[in-house]
Amino acid sequence: MQKETMQVKAYGGLLFILCVWMQPGNLVRAQDCQLASFKASRQYDSNLDTTGLKESYPPGSQVRVPCSVGFVGFFKLLCLLNTGWDHEGLKCEPKSCGHPGDADFAEFQLVKGDDFVFGSEVEYTCKPGFQMVSRSNIRHCDVSGWDGFLPVCEAKHCPEIHVDDDMQVTGEHLEATSGHVLLFRCKQNHLEVDGPKRIYCEETGQWSHKPPKCKVKSCGRPVDVPLATFPLTEGDDFVIGSEVQYTCQAGYQVVTGSRRRRCTLNGWDGTVPKCGACSTPLGVENGLILDNQLTASSAYGGYGASKARLTSGSYWYPESTDGQWLQVDLKSRKTITGIITQGAKWGWPTNVAYVTLFKVSYSDNGMSWNVIKDANGSEKIFTGNTGCCDHAKNPFDSPITSRFVRVLPTAWHRHIALRIELLGCED
Repeated sequence: MQKETMQVKAYGGLLFILCVWMQPGNLVRAQDCQLASFKASRQYDSNLDTTGLKESYPPGSQVRVPCSVGFVGFFKLLCLLNTGWDHEGLKCEPKSCGHPGDADFAEFQLVKGDDFVFGSEVEYTCKPGFQMVSRSNIRHCDVSGWDGFLPVCEAKHCPEIHVDDDMQVTGEHLEATSGHVLLFRCKQNHLEVDGPKRIYCEETGQWSHKPPKCKVKSCGRPVDVPLATFPLTEGDDFVIGSEVQYTCQAGYQVVTGSRRRRCTLNGWDGTVPKCGACSTPLGVENGLILDNQLTASSAYGGYGASKARLTSGSYWYPESTDGQWLQVDLKSRKTITGIITQGAKWGWPTNVAYVTLFKVSYSDNGMSWNVIKDANGSEKIFTGNTGCCDHAKNPFDSPITSRFVRVLPTAWHRHIALRIELLGCED
């Protein structure tokens, strides 16, 4: 319904009639404070809850403005005449949930927000060696405080360890957790641990190594000896009970140490051998080679082959000088590395005879013979004696291995007269 207002005024004898038509719903007092002007001002805080406020308030009004859910504070608006809104109190701040709580064997950090206030989130992480068993590791700061419950971390368990009957285990091998240590040893003295003797349950819940097994103790590979080999003569893989025999290269023999060594609980018995060049007299001089092992192509009187022993009072003296030889039967194949020769003297005034040059041949059967060769492949001529009684020692360039040895004189002083010793390796 419209309302008509009429005013009558006179100006200078003239009469004016002013009619004003007004709509009652459109009349607003200019001095009222508007909600919209507050929300557009710097006083407004988005954390205030204005949903329950009116659109305008008359001067003198005091309006309590609540905080939004999750925020706390005291804020009051004052509608002043002609100047509009003023305020008292503090703006709304997020509600604090306090410390979220420490979980055993876990650490936490803020993943949302800057403090333990409404809207913040914390995430819990289990310490190394532990695992989360709770359904959630996140807590939220809500209106009523921290939601949910403190998460639970349990120690990680390593898998059960099972070993053979000959193995002894020290430590918790069925319910081991991070940091547990297992020690292993074999129950029998002739066995040793094959693998690590100590393993750890790691933070990952896995063992640091696979469990070991027991094996027969090994003495390890024997010490290498220059110029020698040591094949196994008993057993295998150098374990307890195994035996090795050192064999020196041709022309060498064990001069010190143990030729045979056995693997025992305490390691290799005996001592490390050493190979030295063979230069051992084989027995012509001292009689170990018997008279019947010495033969010759011929002999003059009582000066037969059995007299051809080095430093003896006699000597071999053949009937003639043509195609003569002195032979030694060693009875088995031996390694020969050299020869020593000596001449002879007799009568008054002194008579002397000696071999100045000779060859050496060898055979395994006494029928087929090989002559020692020089570097050029020719039959080697050895230098003999320069007098009756000196010892002329001739090492062979390469050792020979044979049963029979012959000395073949090719040059001499006055006549062939010879005493010898063979040098080589003893069995």
